[in-house]
Amino acid sequence: MWYDPTNNVIVYERPDPRLLQFAEQAMPINGSMVAMRATYPNMQLARLLDLPVIRPLQQFAYDYPRGPHIKDPFHAQTETANFLAVNPRAFVLSDMGTGKTLSALWAADCLMRDAKARGELPLRAIIAAPLSTLQTVWADAIFANFLGRRKAVIVHGPKRLEQLASDADFYITNHDSLKNGARLIQSGKRRKVELGGFIAAVSNRPDIRLAVVDEAGAFRDHTTLRSRAAAAFLSSRHYVWAMTGTPTPNGPLDAYGIARLLNRHKGEVFTNFKNRIMMQLDRFKWVPRRGANEEAYKLMQPAIRFSIDDCQDLPELTIQDREVDLSAEQTKWMRELRNEFMLELKKGTVTAVNEAALRSKLLQIASGVVYDENHKEHKVDCRPRLAVLRELIEQESAKVVIFASFISAVNMLNAGLTEYSRAVIYGAVPHKERTDIIRAFQNERDPRILIAHPETIAEGQTLTAAATIVWWSPTDKTRLYLQGNKRIHRPGQSRACTVVNLAGSKVEREIYKRLAANEDMQGALLKMVEGGL
Repeated sequence: MWYDPTNNVIVYERPDPRLLQFAEQAMPINGSMVAMRATYPNMQLARLLDLPVIRPLQQFAYDYPRGPHIKDPFHAQTETANFLAVNPRAFVLSDMGTGKTLSALWAADCLMRDAKARGELPLRAIIAAPLSTLQTVWADAIFANFLGRRKAVIVHGPKRLEQLASDADFYITNHDSLKNGARLIQSGKRRKVELGGFIAAVSNRPDIRLAVVDEAGAFRDHTTLRSRAAAAFLSSRHYVWAMTGTPTPNGPLDAYGIARLLNRHKGEVFTNFKNRIMMQLDRFKWVPRRGANEEAYKLMQPAIRFSIDDCQDLPELTIQDREVDLSAEQTKWMRELRNEFMLELKKGTVTAVNEAALRSKLLQIASGVVYDENHKEHKVDCRPRLAVLRELIEQESAKVVIFASFISAVNMLNAGLTEYSRAVIYGAVPHKERTDIIRAFQNERDPRILIAHPETIAEGQTLTAAATIVWWSPTDKTRLYLQGNKRIHRPGQSRACTVVNLAGSKVEREIYKRLAANEDMQGALLKMVEGGL
């Protein structure tokens, strides 16, 4: 391949003859070569024919719009953005923390600008992502980096159709919205998906031609209505980008459901795929054949992947916020706490001491365990938060540290995450046992998850076997938060680090903000008064 930047022309020697047939303004040269304009449609066609192309964002001097908090794009981000711009249906299999979100947004922005320049129908995108990331990952990224350039709207809940009708470039929704209104109907001997309601409304929008499926692992089970409806809808989109850092955590068969989203697993039925890559040992047990993982990854092509270890130019520490829903029980308790605080405000009796006590009570409610005046614990339903925590663990292929600020929450998480190899550290764990746990965490395969009270390991310990920390709920002690985050971000760490803050209320978000800025906590509860929880 040769590229002439002056005339923006790509020349191929003996290419696929379909290039001359379908590329815009393609022409033969000297009988064996083909020249074509380096447009996005032409390059996308070339990639479908497995031909090399240029990096268009670099060659066309794309400006990579970004907020002041980002100095320069990372290498992994620019490579991923260029890859997506020329591959209409592609997989991004990079680790969490490698900048996938902004890469996809830059590529989408490029294609949107190109569609406008070419006088085509406006190109709009739908983003399907975990519920916890709709605002704090996707909407916030668009607002922070594309302000005045692109509009985004979150599409979720009973007003989905109204939200979809609003003018926006990006419609951000949750995974289950892709099955909203779909149903299975009998067609001869087979059952097929019929799209209705919300997903039919999206499907009927000719301008929504780009779909980004974040954390595509949610569609691993190809038999569910969610997966089947999503595959049916995505089959008619021109651009589909599926992103997940853990495509096959349960084994190579996981690839089948994800591949269905983009390429209908190349026409191979599941039984054939399973028999081809797996070996049956007995009635219930199947094991992968040699080369099974390679065969699974062949289904997920074209693909790009950067591991966190490859990204030496990433920021050393990134802090992310994840929204979690409050359960009905948590909401009830927090409303009672809010009323109590408002009464204290009216009476003018709020002191630093009783505000700290109320703040501690709120954090207990968020954690899922409340202590009474006799220090007896009472469990509070926190299943939505636990579901998001599981999402995060599944997204991270390496080890994870989870900080829980109450001992009862540590024990609750230990009992609730039995599917993972894990260990716990809190005050009652003997010193020798703590030492053995940390040594195993640092040097051995298991435990994969370390659940800890921050007071016990926030200072002095090295936990660089992990590059991800999840705060189950905030602590109101700045020292513990800042020092706790340094357990993974210290000498010996060779990877970029990510801290994820789980929050389901305004007060939690305010506390995290103050923790990061090393500010005093007094007055944080006022967020409960300003417009509710």
